[in-house]
Amino acid sequence: MKVKKISLYKRLDKRIIGEYSRFKFGDEKMIIKYSKMLATVIKKQLKDGKKYIIYTTSQSPLNKYVRQSSFVMSERVAKYLNLKLIVGQYKYSYNKETFYDNSDDWERDNRNIHRPHLNGKKQLRGGYDVLMIDDSIVSGRSLKASVDELKKITKNVMFFSIINLKNKRYTEEEVNNFYFKKKGIIFLKRILESKHAFTTQFIRIFEELDLYEKKILLKSINKNIAAQLNKAINIYV
Repeated sequence: MKVKKISLYKRLDKRIIGEYSRFKFGDEKMIIKYSKMLATVIKKQLKDGKKYIIYTTSQSPLNKYVRQSSFVMSERVAKYLNLKLIVGQYKYSYNKETFYDNSDDWERDNRNIHRPHLNGKKQLRGGYDVLMIDDSIVSGRSLKASVDELKKITKNVMFFSIINLKNKRYTEEEVNNFYFKKKGIIFLKRILESKHAFTTQFIRIFEELDLYEKKILLKSINKNIAAQLNKAINIYV
């Protein structure tokens, strides 16, 4: 199946990378910005007389405490466009050493690609064109894994992302962590004080902090947010 791929940004600079990194950590301003931008781009691709459905992937099971940034964005895009959202869920075991899809060919070829499973496929065989959303595309192998599943319900898939890291000089890890590397735990403190689900990127970096840094952050939040953070960590890690 040939998949049309559209990214908001074809070229990257420090401003774009900084905003994208903030988005990955759950910065509400960036989530709103990218959701609206993607919704606008997607709307221009829609044709009269066709039925569309939005698709994204997420770690199983879905929960309200920790979510992938792409899932949070997809929910909003679906709401803006008044389209149904379906989710390909996959099993995931946290391992900070093997998560990133790096530029090195050997590492990329041996990465464990998570294969999403789509529930209720029989109910979705109604001539839908699928609009797949992710925050980025790197090697394209995760996209292929989703397309293999989507072939069971559709003949047409369009893929939308914020950035395209394929053949770029930046690794996924560098881009995701860019703003945190620049601002440190002050940035994490600001994210903690906002009231919404934590992103997987936030939890991943929080777990890599030393004990002293964690204590500083936990002292700055109330018991309710601390309890939510603890539940998110227990689910993800």
